[in-house]
Amino acid sequence: MKYLLDTHTIYWFLEGDMQISEKASSIIKNEYKDCCISLASVWETAIKISIGKLDFVGGVKEFVRLVKDSGIAILPIQEDHILQIERLPLHHKDPFDRVIITTAIEDDLTIVSKDENFSLYPVKCIW
Repeated sequence: MKYLLDTHTIYWFLEGDMQISEKASSIIKNEYKDCCISLASVWETAIKISIGKLDFVGGVKEFVRLVKDSGIAILPIQEDHILQIERLPLHHKDPFDRVIITTAIEDDLTIVSKDENFSLYPVKCIW
């Protein structure tokens, strides 16, 4: 099984935050070669840092380094991921989450997220 980590999931894992579920943490630690994040999460991180909504020591460059050093791949955003958004019901308005959802649909990935809104879509999701 391949896993797509939601943005908050990778933050909490990298920071050792207790909000991450034991199951999510175990998947990342033990299945890291099958874990990835979307480039949308990197984009979201850059925006949050630039507007002061996220304080990530070392900025987005350090975030990317830590992700890669953890053995987690960063998936590019593909045209089919974006084209799928047009057909996606509007249960969730966050544009970054919508890219994560369509990436999981198109690439047959299981999303690792606490966000219950993901379950409204035809994706596999665990927490």
